[in-house]
Amino acid sequence: MYQHPLNRKSYTHTISNLPQKYINNFIRANKMYFFSIFLAYFMILHYLCTQNQVNMLYIKTFYCNPFRECTYILTLAEPSDQPQPCLIIDPGMYGGKEESRILTFLGDHRLTPSAILITHEHLDHVCGLDVVLQSYPDTPKYGYNYNREAEDTPITLAGFTFRMLYTPGHKEDCVCFYFESENILFSGDTLFQESIGRTDLPGGDYSTLQASLRRLALLPDKTVVYPGHGYTTTIAHEKAHNPYL
Repeated sequence: MYQHPLNRKSYTHTISNLPQKYINNFIRANKMYFFSIFLAYFMILHYLCTQNQVNMLYIKTFYCNPFRECTYILTLAEPSDQPQPCLIIDPGMYGGKEESRILTFLGDHRLTPSAILITHEHLDHVCGLDVVLQSYPDTPKYGYNYNREAEDTPITLAGFTFRMLYTPGHKEDCVCFYFESENILFSGDTLFQESIGRTDLPGGDYSTLQASLRRLALLPDKTVVYPGHGYTTTIAHEKAHNPYL
């Protein structure tokens, strides 16, 4: 009968120990490789967490009044039951139902306005201003008619940093609010999705609006535009598809 050179006992012993020896040798030989992978994973995770903390901005949109004006509420994190500051842009609520809807949203999520930002003072953009101020008196207002000296300088409020860009043309007091680190622009009625604000109302001037649009076209292409009416867009999309830009 054929006898294998390796007896059964030694063969079993060798097989049972080979995987563990192989693993141990592999780990010893590649421990720096595994450490590098772990370190890279940790650095990427830390970067993503940091970016979220710096660049996250929660935006709630309310369509208000017969003109479907966009009223925006901004927070640094998604609203919850934890108190936090917010910004209100163009409070255009008209009538008790719209006023109640926004005030209830603020109250339910324990939001306190740090400021009210006003892109311009056409009635459809400010008809809810007094209602907000009644509930949150002494809330500061930002806009051309309130602090024009702050134009194009960084403004920091309760964790938000933005610049107020003077963009007349639709009306003489038009401004846009630019959040550079978040790549977000609140354009009021200066720039819409594939359109622009009208210039045939008092204070409007088409050539002035053209100059303002050229200024906005210099912003980064990835800038997301939140207009005073309609839907969001980007500077890149408008440069490609907006006949006025």
